[in-house]
Amino acid sequence: MCALVRWHMQVLFVAHHLPFAELPAMLRSVDPNEIALLVFCDRLGRGEKILKDIEKEEKNIGMFLSRCAQARKHQ
Repeated sequence: MCALVRWHMQVLFVAHHLPFAELPAMLRSVDPNEIALLVFCDRLGRGEKILKDIEKEEKNIGMFLSRCAQARKHQ
């Protein structure tokens, strides 16, 4: 559980190409699918959302998981 908390911001960092992304270290510690689910639930659990908000979160999660898959190929 601590690892999920430790790495939960990686979705944002990776999806937005921010310098704080640490995919190799994160991938050694947690399953990116678990991080993605945690972040998706966290983001959608913050009050009422419109379809546009949900689609944005789905896009970010998709980009994150895609980049995780690419990073795993290069390990």
